[in-house]
Amino acid sequence: MIGFDGFKRVTGTKLHVAVDGTGLPVSIVMSPADIHDSTKFADVMESISDFADGSMMEQVVSVYADRGYDSKTIRSYARSRNVIPCIPFRKNGRTASDDADKDSYDRTGFVAERYLPG
Repeated sequence: MIGFDGFKRVTGTKLHVAVDGTGLPVSIVMSPADIHDSTKFADVMESISDFADGSMMEQVVSVYADRGYDSKTIRSYARSRNVIPCIPFRKNGRTASDDADKDSYDRTGFVAERYLPG
């Protein structure tokens, strides 16, 4: 696939993956490489039920993502499904007291960061 990211030509694909607490993938969505990760958040969450049994979505209580997923849309999407978004805020003037999600992400976000497709 060929696309454009700003003024650069980008080729390839990107995998958007949701993993469980042990690092095993429970949802995989593929997109062109020039698509921002946050645009596929809802698709990844919706496809969890495709990879897991029906009770898996009921067991999802929190979602951890990096700063690239910090948006009101993503946070409200997660909360509307009774999922706690543990997403650090972007560095754009928020105070340290607002950054409680960063502490939570720092403790557990490494599980998703260490996922390697086999």
